[in-house]
Amino acid sequence: MVLAIVLTAIGLLHFIWAFSYWPMKDAITFTKTFAGTYDGKMPPAPITLLVGLALIGGAVLTLMVNESLPAIGPECGHPPWGARKQKYL
Repeated sequence: MVLAIVLTAIGLLHFIWAFSYWPMKDAITFTKTFAGTYDGKMPPAPITLLVGLALIGGAVLTLMVNESLPAIGPECGHPPWGARKQKYL
């Protein structure tokens, strides 16, 4: 659950950063702090939005594996993750 929250928060920050350099005062300070470059050139907005979407997608998949959210897709023919029982006889 904590991983999903962290991934969602970082994904939302990428949505904000696609159009703004918040919480920094200017683009040069932003890129120096987060990207390690001194040119002040922000990444393209579509790329930043895709990164944010991928992070939020990772959060959703984490919750699905943890069975906090229902999984999507066809049934694969075996019981849910926690319900598997091994027979040794």
